[in-house]
Amino acid sequence: METRISRQTSDIILKATAEAFRGQTLEAIGLDLPPIVDMLPTVLPVAEVKEERIDFLFRLADGSLLHLEFQTTAVSRNDLHRFAGYDLKLLERYWQTIRTVVIYSGRVKEASDGFDCGSLAYRVKNVYLHRLDGEKEYRYLSEKIERGEELSKSEVVRLIFLPLMEHEESEGEVALKAAELAKKIKDEKQNLVFAAIIALSDKYMTEAEKRRLLEVVAMTQIEQWIREEGRKEGRIEGKIEGKIEGRIEGKIETARAALKKGFSPEDVAEITGLPLDEVLLLKPETGN
Repeated sequence: METRISRQTSDIILKATAEAFRGQTLEAIGLDLPPIVDMLPTVLPVAEVKEERIDFLFRLADGSLLHLEFQTTAVSRNDLHRFAGYDLKLLERYWQTIRTVVIYSGRVKEASDGFDCGSLAYRVKNVYLHRLDGEKEYRYLSEKIERGEELSKSEVVRLIFLPLMEHEESEGEVALKAAELAKKIKDEKQNLVFAAIIALSDKYMTEAEKRRLLEVVAMTQIEQWIREEGRKEGRIEGKIEGKIEGRIEGKIETARAALKKGFSPEDVAEITGLPLDEVLLLKPETGN
């Protein structure tokens, strides 16, 4: 299985992560906001070829939107400009109050919270998880899980965010420990915690750590869901690639025919949409 199994590549992770946070507040990490009622699409279409994607977007019980970004380093001015751009696109789409929160891992103690450019001002709320003792939290959650006790909603949130709290180890190493704890959970919360950890893995885990994470989730239900989703995506991508290859081959045949009839390479490129350098490579084949 690929190591990149975050929300960028698997719908099932998004769905399970949404379920992990539904009905929750984030008081456990210091946010006094209404409960989360749903997770919203995180892809923001733009005019350029590339797409933009925010980290997490939730609808809250009061109808407002919670835009979460996760950082392991202090934001730059460009980061804040990017977040502001995301929020403008969200405003265009939903026209609702937007609360943007930047959650910092334990290694960050201070960061900028916005900018003021006269008519345009922008502010985010920074949450510094270095204020939470990750070692103490890990011991508490580990002991409770070992006793077979059910985790409360607040404790599930704390387990999900455990890697970002203050620790001596790296975020990736703590994420692996959190996943090992989740594996011992005997109810449906196991899959929800796995999904959220995987969804955040691209923010702070190395490729080697992601491979180890896959080993931890091996033989669990979430891994089965991911594999099935991957098979579906593979079938769909195969069909799409086949259609694209067929269209390209058709353009190449059209280009060959046009060159044989004496059309200039420039005209052929314009007619077929093929790059001029590719058309020039076909020219010797036509004998012209």
